[in-house]
Amino acid sequence: MPAQKAGYYQTQQLGLSFDDIAFPKEWPGVPVGNSEGEIIAGAIGDKRAILLAHHGLILACRSVEEACSMALQGERAARLQILAESLT
Repeated sequence: MPAQKAGYYQTQQLGLSFDDIAFPKEWPGVPVGNSEGEIIAGAIGDKRAILLAHHGLILACRSVEEACSMALQGERAARLQILAESLT
């Protein structure tokens, strides 16, 4: 997996799993036009989230409650990743 080769490791917390997140191969930067939206829509596929380099996590959920829950889980996973990297 490209994310694992980059040093990111699988964490699973309360429903948000590594397999729920899309990682686009290319990302031009700040989403300012329709082409970036097309990249996101094409890359997310059937997943519930997409992680954009130098931008963050974007969620596609069925409700605000689900989106908030997944956002908190993504934040915790990112915090754990940073903590784990600081220990090495």
